Amino acid sequence: MGIARLSQIEMYWSAKHDLIRQNISNVMPFVRFQQILRFLHLNDSHTQISAGQPGYDPLFKVRRLLDIITPKFQQEYNLTESICVDEAMIPFKGRLFFKQYMKDKPVKHGIKVFVLADGKYGYISRIQIYTGKNSSLSQNELGLSTKVVLDLTNGLENSHHKLYVDNYYTSPILFLKLYQNGINCCGTARTNRKHYPAELTYKASEATKFDRGFYDYRACGPLLACAWKDKKIINFLTTKHVAEDRTTVTRTARDGNQKEITCPPCLPNYQEFMRGVDLSDQRMSYYYVGRRSKKWWKRVLAYLLEACVQNAYVLKIFGQGDEKRKDPSFLDFRLELAAQLIGSFSARSRIGRPRSQSPVDIRLDQTKQHLPIVADRQIECVVCNRIRKARGLSRSSFRHESHIKCYTCNVALCLSKTRNCFYIYHNEPVYWN
Repeated sequence: MGIARLSQIEMYWSAKHDLIRQNISNVMPFVRFQQILRFLHLNDSHTQISAGQPGYDPLFKVRRLLDIITPKFQQEYNLTESICVDEAMIPFKGRLFFKQYMKDKPVKHGIKVFVLADGKYGYISRIQIYTGKNSSLSQNELGLSTKVVLDLTNGLENSHHKLYVDNYYTSPILFLKLYQNGINCCGTARTNRKHYPAELTYKASEATKFDRGFYDYRACGPLLACAWKDKKIINFLTTKHVAEDRTTVTRTARDGNQKEITCPPCLPNYQEFMRGVDLSDQRMSYYYVGRRSKKWWKRVLAYLLEACVQNAYVLKIFGQGDEKRKDPSFLDFRLELAAQLIGSFSARSRIGRPRSQSPVDIRLDQTKQHLPIVADRQIECVVCNRIRKARGLSRSSFRHESHIKCYTCNVALCLSKTRNCFYIYHNEPVYWN
């Protein structure tokens, strides 16, 4: 349903020729699919502790699923040297007390998720769902952004990882704590952060005096703070680089010519490895299976399922040590995964004693006299009736009656300019597909 996206769920079982999706309707009827969605739960709601009581968990409805998949994410993949932390958004506009608004994100309204991902391939290793300012993340002396990064990197101490974050998380206090834990960091910085050098704060009027490529820095122990001008002043903080290092980047001048300008080494590293969470979000958005729902936990479920699929894709493509291997595409991988999960399963299998094959043999036996005769009254067409039941359609939306019957088979069949069920019934072994 994420690959061939239709505006309404019931369209996947539609009898209209241009909407027919036999690969879905053959697996289960629409009525069964509706019943599964109706009774689907991820936890026992009767055991949920009420809000305001000790032990209340805002994520109770998805907690069991989170406890299953988040350890698996960490066990199945060894992170590369470069990792990143960023926010992702699960789209949701319903009523929810920890719903967030982020104006700079493509998805502006929804549930905020803090993600630690592989900076090179976009593998999602750890996630934390933000449940509002009253959560344990917000109620600490370090601040929300620092606490999030420390929680997500817990267990990665002294593993020689290089962490990349944006200016929401970057602070000298956090970088020193991570440096003491054996994790080097790099990220853009806000000049109003506590303990950030005031000498590297430039007003917009002052920045116009500097040429493109201007560079200034201050160092204190393992911390290196630097300011570099591209179109405007950009501030960095890092424990991974040294002040004397330089590199170059290509920029286009006003006359259209390419120009090499000097820049701090943290810039190309940041641009290359800070994209891990965005890369995973991009893959997940291609064939997103989530549908509009008033229940927030169903949107979280869709996000977690997509995270599992995209992580499985990373494991298949890049987990074998061959970086040049690009096939299969993400689309081919999803199709293959769906085929393996479904296999030969079908909810349409008949339960009970097998039906006698003699009626089928009679209708397909061309030596018999399959002649149309006129019945006394209109009767529902046997072909249309079987198609309606196979696709889970209602009687009001798909029902055809006919005066025509087969002389030998004694069943009503449509026989007109627009519908020739008479021919289909006597020539197609599986006439309801």
